[in-house]
Amino acid sequence: VIAGGGGVVLDALRPGQLQLVYNGSGTNLNIYPALAGVIDALTPNVPYSLPNTKTQIFWCSSLMSGSGGPQYRSVQLG
Repeated sequence: VIAGGGGVVLDALRPGQLQLVYNGSGTNLNIYPALAGVIDALTPNVPYSLPNTKTQIFWCSSLMSGSGGPQYRSVQLG
């Protein structure tokens, strides 16, 4: 969890690894990629906003050329 309740940071996953995040905070939760990482088609280091009571699966599809940061793909489970 990021200080001040600003969100959470995903682990620096390797290709093929996944991580689940459940939001039970009562408000939207910012999910940040690991340093230099990208979630779906967002800009590097930009958070994904997960609505309250939802679960999202994030998996590392590859490491980005140049920065070496993880490229995360994700799907919401409901």
